Amino acid sequence: MPHRILLVEDDDGWRQLITRWLEARGCAVSSCARAADALPLARRVKPELAILDYELGDAKGTAVCAALRAEPGLERVPIVILTTLAERMLEISREAPLDHFVAKTPNPDELFAVLAGLLPGFSSELSG
Repeated sequence: MPHRILLVEDDDGWRQLITRWLEARGCAVSSCARAADALPLARRVKPELAILDYELGDAKGTAVCAALRAEPGLERVPIVILTTLAERMLEISREAPLDHFVAKTPNPDELFAVLAGLLPGFSSELSG
């Protein structure tokens, strides 16, 4: 059974790229572009892990993180924040109880290493 991943990313290009990376590794990705859509989507798909952009158009990813942590049944879902603000990672980590950060780069290796540590059975190798 594929890992169910929630991806909240407001940039279409990044959302498509990350989705392709994850789907190529056998994950089922449910994505949205707005923080306002994240919790309703998470309630429907019951993700095993959430990947949230820090700077969403309508809110911070840490606000989505806090909402997920407060939601019964979703409070233990591992959460990874993606950001281009690597120099602010420590500050951002104080905003909400996230599990990990990943710098947003066009190289997926760091993201895959984090996911391998958070999702039992996740493989950074291409599936199929």
